[in-house]
Amino acid sequence: MVAGLDGCLDSLSESDALAWLETDLKGAVLSFQEHYEGQAALIMWIASGRTRVGMDLADEEYFWKTSPGRDAVRLPLGRCLWGGAEADVARILVSEEKDPDFDGEAYVGLHHPRIS
Repeated sequence: MVAGLDGCLDSLSESDALAWLETDLKGAVLSFQEHYEGQAALIMWIASGRTRVGMDLADEEYFWKTSPGRDAVRLPLGRCLWGGAEADVARILVSEEKDPDFDGEAYVGLHHPRIS
């Protein structure tokens, strides 16, 4: 489990955060996948993720909001980490309800089977 990603992203300028996501973090994830040959999960815990990770409904691209609020800069998570493969991303929902709210309390995270 990896924690502190939100602190890293929040402490960097927009251009540095993009570069860090695309090179350092993506490189670490790829190295993890290769080392464990896809047989282990890497969990990135972001305590404020529900309010800071979003998806643009028009093009279904995931983004990171650099701060809470409507005017925050959006960093393209899908492009930086998943090479634009957002179609493979699934939302993790935890609820006793038959059809839980996709964006509500049941939404606890994202799952991507493998990046390249």
